[in-house]
Amino acid sequence: MNIARVRSSLLVFIACCMAAILAACGTAPVGSGNSGPGGGTTTATPATQNSTPPASGQTVPMPPTQTSCPADGTARAAVMRPLALGGHQNLVYIYNEVPPNTSTSYGHLRRYDVTTGQKSDIVTSGLSISEAEVSFDGQWVLFLSQPDPRGDPQHSAMLQLVRMDGQGLQTLYCFPAGSLTTFSDDNKVRFPIDVQWSSDQKSILTTMDEHNTTSTIRLLNVASGTVQTEIAIADAHYRYSVLTWLDNTRAYIMKTDRSASLPPTTLSILNTATNHVVDGSDLSPVLTKQPILLSSLSMDSSFDSSTLFVGYCVKDAHPFTSSIWSEPATGGTQQTIAQQAATSCLNTLRVISNDTLLLLVENAANGSDINHQIWTMKTDGSGQKTLATFPYGPSQLDDYSFNRFTQFTWSNVSRDGSMYALKADNLGLGTQRILIGSLNGSTPTEIASTARGGVDLVGWTTM
Repeated sequence: MNIARVRSSLLVFIACCMAAILAACGTAPVGSGNSGPGGGTTTATPATQNSTPPASGQTVPMPPTQTSCPADGTARAAVMRPLALGGHQNLVYIYNEVPPNTSTSYGHLRRYDVTTGQKSDIVTSGLSISEAEVSFDGQWVLFLSQPDPRGDPQHSAMLQLVRMDGQGLQTLYCFPAGSLTTFSDDNKVRFPIDVQWSSDQKSILTTMDEHNTTSTIRLLNVASGTVQTEIAIADAHYRYSVLTWLDNTRAYIMKTDRSASLPPTTLSILNTATNHVVDGSDLSPVLTKQPILLSSLSMDSSFDSSTLFVGYCVKDAHPFTSSIWSEPATGGTQQTIAQQAATSCLNTLRVISNDTLLLLVENAANGSDINHQIWTMKTDGSGQKTLATFPYGPSQLDDYSFNRFTQFTWSNVSRDGSMYALKADNLGLGTQRILIGSLNGSTPTEIASTARGGVDLVGWTTM
């Protein structure tokens, strides 16, 4: 996920943008932030992102937009006007509200200002919101909204876009009802729809799994509203979905089993610029037949799109078998960069700078007791540092996760590179919490929680 690649030059890039804005108009809106897929080739640098805020730093009012569904099978071109960003680090998250003593629920996109501690609702839409992500330039949020079937029984989800200030809510595409079977993900019921927005903000890949048998991946052109099918595969055993963008034309495709009883999973590359068939025969294999049964597998790419980092742990091994390796982004020779202690199991790996990984780790504290830790590590396996430890205990039966929708740097790490965000699920108490921690270390701070409905990470911006 090309995500990370902008980061290394990110701070310099932001500084340059701010300097230009200050010189032009005496204000200091912040630039586009961390990395993302490059310029449609095999590499990406900040200069090729084409997603920076307007040089004037001025906000342009949004014209009228449409929230109704376009005709089935068609999409609507996005209406986008620039927004001047501010200097405060802001975390965007989902709050799906289920009021007590009622059958009605509401989906909210909410923003938390780290400097002031204030929370602001960006938009309220549908019964619930999922698959939300912040754009590369920090000005927009793309998300799925579930319509109330009492008002719209024809559609299961709407792909919507809204500007960070709450203006311009619009519906780009709608998914039909009836053919989509909900499934359980981390004990939450979800529609089998995934959404990934390229960091040049020109292309959206959607994955729809129909009748629990057919995977369809479509490419939506944001500017024109055209939609084309990239992949359509009927397979009762395996599901195909977009993991993340590698750059602005290539995306990683995961092939995973539907039943969790078939062990291998594979990773391939879809090139939207050259793909000519929908049966998947143009996919380029990267990682083949990696066992996932009773194990965790996590992958992310370097900022320059040249390297794939893979974290893998066999959870049913006694002790754990856990390692991190690197290989060319398009597949090739694997090089082990870290072999974890027998008591540590790597859950999730994210690339957060040119030379730094952010890791979520489980540790076997005492026999079967498990605590969770947040680590950073250099991409060569050196310099491992524990940022926070979450002890095991009767009242601390939390399961921790990074952003489950997208892997871009700003999905988990603040635009200034100083903080990370984390979600905690307590299955026993039925609570969900959002935490913010320092990348220098210290105990994370809870900024949101709920015992009804749910909360989820979306990403970071500045306001």
